[in-house]
Amino acid sequence: MPKWRASFAVIAVLAVNSVSAREWSPPPHPTLLLADYRGRTHQVVSVENGQPVVLIDGKRRVLKGNIPLSTERLHTYGGTRATITDLKVGGVVVVWGEFDTSVREAASRPRGTAGGFAELTATITADEDLSDCFIAWFAIDESFIKGESDRPDAQIRIKEIGDLRADVPTSLKFSTSPFLGQVRRRTFVLLFSAGNEIRTNHSPNAADYFHRRERAVHSVAVKKWIDDNRNATRPLQPTLQIPPLLDDMDGLPGELAARLDVNSDGLVTDVTLGDGLPGSTEPAVVQALQAWLFLPKLENGTPVAAKVGVPLRF
Repeated sequence: MPKWRASFAVIAVLAVNSVSAREWSPPPHPTLLLADYRGRTHQVVSVENGQPVVLIDGKRRVLKGNIPLSTERLHTYGGTRATITDLKVGGVVVVWGEFDTSVREAASRPRGTAGGFAELTATITADEDLSDCFIAWFAIDESFIKGESDRPDAQIRIKEIGDLRADVPTSLKFSTSPFLGQVRRRTFVLLFSAGNEIRTNHSPNAADYFHRRERAVHSVAVKKWIDDNRNATRPLQPTLQIPPLLDDMDGLPGELAARLDVNSDGLVTDVTLGDGLPGSTEPAVVQALQAWLFLPKLENGTPVAAKVGVPLRF
């Protein structure tokens, strides 16, 4: 991953290679897993008996109980890769209580109870030796991913794996309490080694959720931006700048000119790149730039579309 910087300048025209947002999908989303402890968040570096392990004053501490977990975006994955195959997700739901009917009915009636478990099985094969491995299994309300709701109702379960040996398939079986039992859910799995997310063939499955979450947060910020600047004129303000994930470092220019077309909602609609990028690298750069978010340009308090120049330095 090259080191890079970006600065901004409002411009009128740049020519060369324009790519429409209609052709775009959210970029990969390297993730940092965090645990809340005594009012502070700490990076989860390991898992023991299903409980997060964090470093406090340089010492490992197992956090016991119902510890809230959260995530933040990172710029890059850990330095290797792994493959997850034979992934299966299922569950057995047991309903008991006053009413022996459907899960939804039983859970909504007085003294009705719904219970059971969810189960995940998979095979994980790492390209290199990995130590202190664990997975984070996410379940998200499907309506949030589709933009039908602003509440993700995200749940995270964690499971220790131990060490993975290069090119040796390791079987995983994980049973846990039910995920979002009364709504349709979308699930995905992230793999970590010593707290660093390892890129797998399933990592792209997380991108839709994280991009949707960032858009939801951004929408609230835009409303506040407009409310706080009634009748004012303000330039674009970047709120999320995602660096591209580049596997091929060969042939990268020292600097590259780019232009972003940003609409009145602060979303990038088109990307125009100057010459100089290798063909294999260009899609990753465009994919990342189209995920950038802005507080929109304001003219007398009204949000308007704008163009912004972005000199990228690799």
